[in-house]
This record gives sequence, structure tokens and C-alpha cells, in this order.
Amino acid sequence: MMSPHFQKLLITLFLMLIISLVVLALYCRNKSQSYIGTGRVAEIEAWSIKAAFSWILSGGLSIGFILMIL
Repeated sequence: MMSPHFQKLLITLFLMLIISLVVLALYCRNKSQSYIGTGRVAEIEAWSIKAAFSWILSGGLSIGFILMIL
């Protein structure tokens, strides 16, 4: 069994990871939107894929975090 302080540390680190992934996803989405109209389709697709991957990963971690708490 983990001590309460260690549990709080793990929860804080996990929440920081999820928040940073959401921020990364928003950044990638905005970067993808900034290339629209320039003809740089490869850049648009690359940043869009990075954003989608970040959203999926943060969603999966959130679900795992909720299940871990329950």
C-alpha cells in the first residue's frame, strides 16, 4: 500500500501529463490550421495527425486514471 503523500504525488504527475498532452494537441491543431491556404498539404497532415494522436492518448490516459481511482 502506498503512502498518502506518494499517492498525491502520482495523481499530480498524472494530471500534469494529461494537461500537457491536451496543450500539445491544441498547439498541433493550431499549427495545422495555420498552414491552410499555403498549399503545404504534407505539413497540414503531419500536424493534424500529431493533434489527433495527442487527443487519443490524453483520452486514454484520462480513462485509465478514472479507472485507477475507482
